[in-house]
Amino acid sequence: MRVYRTYTHEVLAPELIVLLSDEEGRHLASVRRVAVGDAVLITNGRGQAYRGAVETLGKGTTAVRVIEAHRETADPGPRRELAIGLTRSEAFDDMLHGAVELGMTHFQPLLTERTVVELDQKRAQKRVERWGRICSEALKQSERLWMPVIEPPRQVGEYLKHIAGQPGRTLLLAERVPGEPVARLRDAEAEHLRFMVGPEGGWSPKEREEILAAGATAFSFGEGFILRTETAALSVLAMALVHQ
Repeated sequence: MRVYRTYTHEVLAPELIVLLSDEEGRHLASVRRVAVGDAVLITNGRGQAYRGAVETLGKGTTAVRVIEAHRETADPGPRRELAIGLTRSEAFDDMLHGAVELGMTHFQPLLTERTVVELDQKRAQKRVERWGRICSEALKQSERLWMPVIEPPRQVGEYLKHIAGQPGRTLLLAERVPGEPVARLRDAEAEHLRFMVGPEGGWSPKEREEILAAGATAFSFGEGFILRTETAALSVLAMALVHQ
């Protein structure tokens, strides 16, 4: 029997009736073509995935009856924070989806000296909302249990102040800069890691100096590897993959 996946913000428990958001309800009814009684797997991005069944269908009234636990965890594991320069590429959204699949726990878009994306407050809010939808879709698809924390876009200097004093290591990914080989990330499973990945065109010399002065460690893919922003981000996350 096919099991459909859906998402809610609510805490889950057996026999609870969960009213889905309009977007989730529309997706089940119009895209998945579910019927009342169909099995679903419902997750809340807070460590819970439960089996359930469609209780009602309708605009604004689609609900799921929670039946039993499928998987639960109280701990999302070591942090995998991705601080990445915004790009105009359509691949950015695909990268974000893949980052959730690979265990990213925190997402920080960065406005850098070479960022070519212009965002006012209204546009930034729309992007944050879009990133939230992408992350929830990735969560359902991959059956991961924890929704990443999505931060609003920040300037590089603002971000460095934000993380000052926080536990864990900050890793600067930069081309043509001597650094440790990224392969060593495979030995860092238990550590909190923050990956800083530059935008199209890379970091400016001033930004590299500022980031390293703040205590970051430079990492490199090695000579001859000039990767796109999105490729670099997914590569480092895959090397430091946390199994949950």
